[in-house]
Amino acid sequence: MLIFSSFVTYFSIHSLSSASFYLAEIKMERLRSEAYQISELLINDPGEPLNWNVINFANVRRIGLLDHTQNKTNLLSKAKLDRLIFLCSTDYNSLKRKFGTDLNFQIFFKLEGSTAVCSSPSLPEKNKGSITRVFAYLEGAEVKYGEMVLNVW
Repeated sequence: MLIFSSFVTYFSIHSLSSASFYLAEIKMERLRSEAYQISELLINDPGEPLNWNVINFANVRRIGLLDHTQNKTNLLSKAKLDRLIFLCSTDYNSLKRKFGTDLNFQIFFKLEGSTAVCSSPSLPEKNKGSITRVFAYLEGAEVKYGEMVLNVW
């Protein structure tokens, strides 16, 4: 009976210690999934309305950076990107509501020759979901390339 109790105790402790690892992995997958959804919205959606970057932000229903005049996948509007960076520095919480998430986020835009950051006022937690996306944008008539790194926590 003592040997049986020892085995039961050992397997119980072992399964409980494994459960915390799996729960942490589930949380990380949720964060990665949320990061991917936000990045997909930004990269491949023009937003609602299409010209959201030039109207009153209160009337915007959805944020998207796709250049609707070109209608090409992963081709962002530089004007919409500049407006997003401005809004992030002035009204982060409203921007967060437009993304439809309860998670904090941080977005790094690495453009040719410059870097822009849109970040939460709070510091990121140790565990954060991250995704990197490559995109193109027009600067004048020239096509340039950039990279977006999105972290959520």
